[in-house]
Amino acid sequence: ASVFSSGEIPVDAIKFGIASYSFRNFPVEKALDMTLRCGIHRITFKSVHLPLDSDEDTIKKTVALCSEKGITLYGGGVIYMTSKGGSGI
Repeated sequence: ASVFSSGEIPVDAIKFGIASYSFRNFPVEKALDMTLRCGIHRITFKSVHLPLDSDEDTIKKTVALCSEKGITLYGGGVIYMTSKGGSGI
């Protein structure tokens, strides 16, 4: 049975997050602080905060910063397909 079948949705059934694009005009740390001010503890980064071509050290530091602040990094933002079939990725 689905958690939604009873007509009542448990509070913990839905986990809200922020797309960092919402804070695109701010640096990473400020974006994380603003996420917390919204009472949210999950974020997905757009390339403005974590470029897709980031080196391993940058990725590790960014993930650690999220962790230090109590925020779960759960994904990357929109990745545009530049050609049919996605071969341009």
